This record gives sequence, structure tokens and C-alpha cells, in this order.
Amino acid sequence: FKVGNMEISKHTGAPLDGTGIKVTYNQEVERFFGLVRKLKEGALKGSDSIAVSIASDKKLTLMFQLEQKGGVKFNSTIEVPGDQTARTYTFKYKEMAPSGDSKDPNADLIPADVTQIILADLNGLTGLANGNTSLYIGKIAAKVSSKP
Repeated sequence: FKVGNMEISKHTGAPLDGTGIKVTYNQEVERFFGLVRKLKEGALKGSDSIAVSIASDKKLTLMFQLEQKGGVKFNSTIEVPGDQTARTYTFKYKEMAPSGDSKDPNADLIPADVTQIILADLNGLTGLANGNTSLYIGKIAAKVSSKP
């Protein structure tokens, strides 16, 4: 589901490599825009990171958040260039920080307990709103790093 006034449509082709979604909205000061993707129980079990293909037509600060059962949250923030070039961003669980609104800021991130992924454009909250924006989100995949 979505938070904020935005249009979401299926998207195939550039700038993504394959199929994904295109999210169109107007970045405004003091406005928050986000997407929530619910996960099946245990969907991330055994993984140590998650990779997401993302592109945008305007520069933005994007928060990537994982929420576990019971409201335990971890997040990471990235800068997405506004050049309409898809890049794969990999979020390593051990590098993600507890969220300020997490129910237990001292909890460990347990991939098997993650129930949803949240992507949020923070530009409006930081005063850097850029007007009409399109964000492209492609493949989201749990990863297991190969260990030597």
C-alpha cells in the first residue's frame, strides 16, 4: 500500500531492466511519501542482505526499512541520483540501524521475522522537495553472501 498522494503503475523497460513499478508523485515540503510491501512469513529466512533496483528522474533521499513482527524496525538511507539510470542497491542487514520509532531499539534484526519492507522518499521532510517526480522500483531480492 502507499502513504501520500501518488500514482503507481506497472512499468516495463527503461530505466529498469525488466518489469517493476513506476511511482509518480509531487515532492512537497513537509510531505512524506512511502510504499509498503508486505512479505510472507519467513520470506527473508537465511538471507543476509536484500537488493533493490531503483531509478529516479529527480535526486532524492530514500529510506529503506525492514519491519519485524512486533514493530521492531531497522533502516538505511541512500541517495538516489536523478538521472533515470537504474542501480541495484544492496542493504546488508548487519549494517542497518535500529529505527528511532522501533518498538525495541536494542533488538537484533532477524530476517525470518521481517513482515514488511518500507521505501520512503524523505526529500519533503528535509526541505529538498523537487516537484513532480517519478521513482522506478524493479526487482527486490533477498541475498545470501558467499562465504570463503
